[in-house]
Amino acid sequence: MGAAAGAQYVTSLLFPTPAHKTYMSPMIAVVDLVHDTAAIPGKGDTLVTFAHTFDLAKYADRVLDFTAWEREYWIIGDKATWNEVLQAAEEGKDTKFKVTHDNIEGLEKCVVTELPALTLALPHIPIPRDALLAFSAAFGLIFETGGTNFDDSVALNNRFPDIKPLRIKDAIRAAAKAIKN
Repeated sequence: MGAAAGAQYVTSLLFPTPAHKTYMSPMIAVVDLVHDTAAIPGKGDTLVTFAHTFDLAKYADRVLDFTAWEREYWIIGDKATWNEVLQAAEEGKDTKFKVTHDNIEGLEKCVVTELPALTLALPHIPIPRDALLAFSAAFGLIFETGGTNFDDSVALNNRFPDIKPLRIKDAIRAAAKAIKN
């Protein structure tokens, strides 16, 4: 299933947050809610597609009833820019974040800002630091070049308008408030 695969969504696309139940482990990418820090890929104005894991399950459950399946399906929980996600985080915590914008040239060379939460998690992750940073840089390029701004016209959302996906800004605000308290 070609689902919206990211804040924690595949990083952008599947988003576990402390305020919303999920079975995914958190992955800190772009916005570090705990340390009031963000490393925005590029200018941060490109739309990114997000989907919560439980919303993906709702759509997958419906697809199981299809008599014929297509090769892939797309699910769009929500779309926002990283700057909008950052704004929601700042609103949720009622504080300004320390923000860095990683430029395209740096991302192409795997130069990316390391978020404090990642630094703290590194001893517990069985992947070398450089590999994780390269992974972050690659996703930064994908985000900034529109690679996760999926086509709404082919999304399963159109076939199931009764499913109301969690909105990324609502999820981030709730997560930020949960962390703040």
